[in-house]
Amino acid sequence: MLIALAWQSVFCLGFIDRWPRWDEAFCLAAAVWLTYVADRLLDARRLDITRPHSLRHRFHHDWAVMLTLAWMLVALLGSIVAVSSLPQSMLRTGMLVGASVLIYLAGVHFVMPPSLPKPVLVGCLFALGVSVVVWSIHVTASLVVGTSLAATIFSINCHLVAMGESHLDEAQMFPVATEVGWKTTGPCFGLCGVTLASAMMGYLPWIVALSIMASAICLAVANLWHYEPNTNENASWSPPSRRAIWVDFTTGLMPAIAGGCTLIEIG
Repeated sequence: MLIALAWQSVFCLGFIDRWPRWDEAFCLAAAVWLTYVADRLLDARRLDITRPHSLRHRFHHDWAVMLTLAWMLVALLGSIVAVSSLPQSMLRTGMLVGASVLIYLAGVHFVMPPSLPKPVLVGCLFALGVSVVVWSIHVTASLVVGTSLAATIFSINCHLVAMGESHLDEAQMFPVATEVGWKTTGPCFGLCGVTLASAMMGYLPWIVALSIMASAICLAVANLWHYEPNTNENASWSPPSRRAIWVDFTTGLMPAIAGGCTLIEIG
């Protein structure tokens, strides 16, 4: 959620020159949490706890009832805030993104594995979610470029996280989300070049461009870690790897720093 809110702030500051309102931030945070928990609860339905599995899957398996009740409450509150507070244009745009998320969840869990890699789908949906405020107000070619580049960053993030848990997915006989051998250093630096060129030509606000480039460099550094499945010798579940913590932390930190610098400048 914090990563989503940081990027929402960067998109709003870069494209419409204001911070997100409280209702926009709340609805985004609620939507991200609802999607994440729904995805994990659906995974937990078929979790075999006698086989290796991740800590987050085990948590959602053990607390499924409480999380389901919390999910319904957050969904109700989010719906009330959205309907009563958000402009109609933003509500319509958000519903389109929400429908895309539902199609994604249904396809992954009930129909068949998607033809596109899961990290790419998640990255694209996440990019649309954090930029939905801007899409509902002012659609430009610059916004298309910014959303596409952000989607690439988020896809690389998801790939690196999934890569550290691929051995657990295989143990659980879940569809493996990504290819372990795929390196991200080259794509990250290539993305930096494209982003810098877009900003210099005026196709991208600098606050968005700097956030994307800084995140890309940090994700490239993640490949310096030797890939080694993170296991717990005393339990069947595995904690998050150091690389997964790094990529999530830096993906949220860079736009947060950019937003903080803007706040200081305004002050």
